[in-house]
Amino acid sequence: MGRSSSDARSRDKPSRSFSQDKNDKSFARVPRTSISQHLKPASPPKTNPWTTRRSSTTISPDWPSITPDFASISNPRNKGDTGPPKEEEATKQDLDNSCSAGDQGLHTTPTPEKAHKESALRAGKSLWLRPFGADVFVRVGSRIFEVHRSIIEPQSTFFQQNLPPIECSNVNDPIDMQLESHPEAVANTLRFMYTKTLDLCEYDRQNPRDLIHVPRSVLLYMAAMDLGVEAMKTEILQVLRRTAKDLALYYQAKLLAQTMDQQEVMDGTLHLHNALEAAYASEHREDVLPLRLALCKLLDTMIPFLLQYPANIALFSSSVWKTYAAEISVDLLAARNLKTQAGVSLREEA
Repeated sequence: MGRSSSDARSRDKPSRSFSQDKNDKSFARVPRTSISQHLKPASPPKTNPWTTRRSSTTISPDWPSITPDFASISNPRNKGDTGPPKEEEATKQDLDNSCSAGDQGLHTTPTPEKAHKESALRAGKSLWLRPFGADVFVRVGSRIFEVHRSIIEPQSTFFQQNLPPIECSNVNDPIDMQLESHPEAVANTLRFMYTKTLDLCEYDRQNPRDLIHVPRSVLLYMAAMDLGVEAMKTEILQVLRRTAKDLALYYQAKLLAQTMDQQEVMDGTLHLHNALEAAYASEHREDVLPLRLALCKLLDTMIPFLLQYPANIALFSSSVWKTYAAEISVDLLAARNLKTQAGVSLREEA
């Protein structure tokens, strides 16, 4: 039985049945219904009435309208799956990953540099989920992300240029920034600066027939480009180059085994079409050039297999191909030349 104070208020501990992960809003659980629903505390003000809000800061909004967005970022669950919701699994995975490096340390003796890096990653993941001491509020649409200036400013040229000087800001008052962009894109970019991971860019390397991560990688590259996160751009380019290599091995093995599935190639063609549209529609041609070359390397890998199925001719007769065929051809030759130069360099070193 809970003890009561002199003012008849219960001293029972508050319910902890809900998640405290603030930035991963979609992972929050619904709190249990209170017994006394007629006794509800007043909601606190959503904004500080004693401070003035900063004007909205806009980043490049040139997101394609036809390409797939992040509306369905999780894979559909099987009908017979009775496990916990995907959101809870993702939160649990984040928390488990934050401890995995520590568990591995029991079996190996990492170098001081590696141990320091693993410790920083664990701290970053924990701080992203529970942003204690956050001093910057990033508002994108209906989402609010509580982040730390000491983490985002060194990694983002956008925040370096748009955050007010430290000496001009009130230490006790968080900085309020409004961004005009896609909430999920900004969320993944901010999350990368804490965790150094890109969940939307992951794929099955042994069975890379689902290329949905390719157009998603393109959109995240643009978000990283807008916020000036060079490390994230580099990571995405590595993912696309690795995809081209894995896909070449996969298609060759399927072709030799005579188990090539036309539907697999057609699905891959659709995702490649959307990725090309997003990349070549960007107005920042110089900044997006490395991304275009990575996509052309992927296209070069798929062409021999695309030609086997007449249905894939739709890619070469699409409006995207008609609009950007000349630029794609130039980039395709450049990607082949880079591959040839890399092969010559390896032979010379040998």
